[in-house]
Amino acid sequence: MPPHDVLLISGGAGYGGYDFAVPLLTSLGFAIHFRSVAIRPGKPLAFATRGRQLAFALPGNPVSHWATWQLFVGPALLRLAGHECPSVLPLHCGQLDTAWSGGVSVREVFWPVRVEWREKGWQVHPCRFGNSGDLAGVAGANALLCAPWSGHADVGSTVQFIFCR
Repeated sequence: MPPHDVLLISGGAGYGGYDFAVPLLTSLGFAIHFRSVAIRPGKPLAFATRGRQLAFALPGNPVSHWATWQLFVGPALLRLAGHECPSVLPLHCGQLDTAWSGGVSVREVFWPVRVEWREKGWQVHPCRFGNSGDLAGVAGANALLCAPWSGHADVGSTVQFIFCR
């Protein structure tokens, strides 16, 4: 595929009065396949096609943008470039080096973490961020902790994570 066959829009993917990405894509003749995903952070993600052209409208908040890039856009671009990319990103296990609480959520949580190999295996350190607009929340992150719906885990708990690219 030529490089112009993928359109990436950063921000404006939600449902608010200033979210223009989906109406823009529709006006350009794109068919909207979905406009939100049940994940936190990153709910307002839209995907559309027009013939062989693909379009992604990513959330504008930095942590949400980063998470949806890692989970959806990056793998799609790798596959389009001819790389082997699994349809499901591989999960790894590690132990938390600090307690973690993802709060209460009805969406699956993908929390930015820093993962390092140590003598006893992968050690997982959750990044701290106040909200999905907190860019410092992804500083140093190299993986996403995967927690179904909501979660709390104590120090030493085994958790699952996905490495980021």
